[in-house]
Amino acid sequence: ETAAYTKENELQNLLAESPGLISISDVREGAGSLVAAVREFALPIGYIDLLAFSAEGDIAVIECKLASNAEAKRKVIGQVLEYGANLWQMSYVELDQGIRTRSGASLVELMENTAPENWDEESFRSNVETALADGNFILVIVVDVINDELARIVRYMNATGNQGFD
Repeated sequence: ETAAYTKENELQNLLAESPGLISISDVREGAGSLVAAVREFALPIGYIDLLAFSAEGDIAVIECKLASNAEAKRKVIGQVLEYGANLWQMSYVELDQGIRTRSGASLVELMENTAPENWDEESFRSNVETALADGNFILVIVVDVINDELARIVRYMNATGNQGFD
């Protein structure tokens, strides 16, 4: 649903507290619900608004924009792709260190606090390592109001992109 926000960080806070609000299964068949998120994850080129994880090890790169932001058009597509490219081939250790720096907890500690009871740490870690090595990320753009131009670009990329690109 569309909701009016006056500041981008209000939208980020909502999603960081409740990452499951993003229906990942609508984006990628078989992907688990997002259960943990880290705000403002640092990369050499900037900060990912939210870096979120499913209990299975799916990684979502989430960029939030308000309709009032001029970047909520074409520029946000390049931004989210650039974040994915900078995560690609990062080691699990580097990822974990960045999460520790930002949140004060390791990725495993974040997951232990939010994942379902039957969470499998070994499988999770292995899937995260594979996703990082392969660049297999779920790229998500969250806007308070989507404009026609951005909607068309996203539909185009989803309909005509490489089969490995959701």
